Amino acid sequence: MSGASSLGRLTASLLAAIFAAVVSAHAQEPHVLVVSDAASLRGAAAAAAGEVLADAPEIEIRIEAGTYVLEDTFRILRSGVFLNADRGAIFRLADRVDKPVVAIGSQDEVPPESARVRRIRISGLTVDGNMEAQTAEVGDERPWIRNNGIDVRRTSELLIENVHVRANRSGGLVVSWGSDRVRVKNSLFSGNYFDGVAYYDSDRIETLGCRMEGNHSAGISLDNHFANSRFVDCEIRNNGDVGIFIRASENIVFDRCVIESSGDWGAFLAHDESDRGVHGVRFVNCKFIGNRGGLRMASVNELQSSGTEVIDCRFSGNHRDGRANIDSAGSKVHAESNREER
Repeated sequence: MSGASSLGRLTASLLAAIFAAVVSAHAQEPHVLVVSDAASLRGAAAAAAGEVLADAPEIEIRIEAGTYVLEDTFRILRSGVFLNADRGAIFRLADRVDKPVVAIGSQDEVPPESARVRRIRISGLTVDGNMEAQTAEVGDERPWIRNNGIDVRRTSELLIENVHVRANRSGGLVVSWGSDRVRVKNSLFSGNYFDGVAYYDSDRIETLGCRMEGNHSAGISLDNHFANSRFVDCEIRNNGDVGIFIRASENIVFDRCVIESSGDWGAFLAHDESDRGVHGVRFVNCKFIGNRGGLRMASVNELQSSGTEVIDCRFSGNHRDGRANIDSAGSKVHAESNREER
């Protein structure tokens, strides 16, 4: 117990130091572009993709209020791109595009390390996937790419803040392919066909003060070697499947989060077909309210999953269909100082 707690504090300290670098000031002022209509949007998209202004160390794209209909993905393929949107600025995917709305990093089937982008920021933007007018979760051009709201691959030092990502044919925000040093704060992910946010094969992601609401599948999905990350003051409510799904992940902390009114378990922890489960997952000062079961550990032994802790949490109204507040198939769940109510 003491070792796990020390590890959690150490992880928090390391994350704080790392993420401070993400938002640090830069010595040179960025080249500024203003988006106010379709023509200026095309120019900004070309710059973000590295097709023009390639010599500018950094580019700031200021997006004025209005709805901008995208006939193609807005791609950020170079480092040093900052999207700062006015209130009421919306990127909306056009009908039958069947692509992500915003893509950060290479969209190659296997993105090379040489294509990694750094120092990216998206602030204040609403990203609307126009889900009902899309025809499929993937397009013909890149069938390995899901039609997410913001799709992030091979990216470091990314800040996403004050965004609303909604109504996408796949997930809201999806981070994968070795991304790291990512901070997501004060944002809403709602009404997406699958998960609100999904983090895979990535490291050191901090999600602060975010809401994942009304997504058809999970509010949060973590899998495939996801590690060393935390969620603080997040609200995961009214999602159609589990509130939180975790598999093949390690050293993850949920602190002061609310998981409420999930269609299935509030949190579901499991292993994959290679017995890669969860190790060092901690829920601290969280609330599980009105879910169809509180927390479920589906692993059967400590080789599959270990080190799960539930500390100082509140459980209320999670007993639908005879389910428990905390339930395990065999792997140990350390529970301490929790408040359990019917």
